[in-house]
Amino acid sequence: MTTADETVIGEGVLLDTAAAGFGLRTAGALLDAVVIFALYFGSFLGLGLLVPDGLDVAALSALVLTHAIAVFIAFPVAFETLTRGRSVGKYATGVRVVRDDGGPLAFRQALVRALVGFFELWMTAGAIAMIASAINARGKRVGDMLAGTYAIKVRATKSQHRALVMPPALA
Repeated sequence: MTTADETVIGEGVLLDTAAAGFGLRTAGALLDAVVIFALYFGSFLGLGLLVPDGLDVAALSALVLTHAIAVFIAFPVAFETLTRGRSVGKYATGVRVVRDDGGPLAFRQALVRALVGFFELWMTAGAIAMIASAINARGKRVGDMLAGTYAIKVRATKSQHRALVMPPALA
């Protein structure tokens, strides 16, 4: 039987993994939100300079929708897939998203997390994600439950081991 801080991988090896806490995940999500908003507004201003003046409303609406999908869904999917479960906020807080079996995040999991995350994080201002993360033992949000992933701490807070000291009699 495994505890919340242990994962049995496909080879039957027990890994000692500490799930990221609610505070770390919240701090990482806030940093990610700042980065995504900065990217959205910066690229939106750049897009405004490139769009011709005579564009009709339907084409402009399609362009704005495509831009929003690219920033809020495609960018997080690509970033988490290429960095194997990290984002800017996760780098800063020392967190990584892994599969439930302890393996690295793949495109499918990143896509499910981003699609669900758009509604869970952006449409409800993170309320659903915070409630789900606070209730779950591993701090999973709904996107993690559907993708089969969870967040782990990559950086240890402090070593539990004392430094070895040579006894005076042996010196």
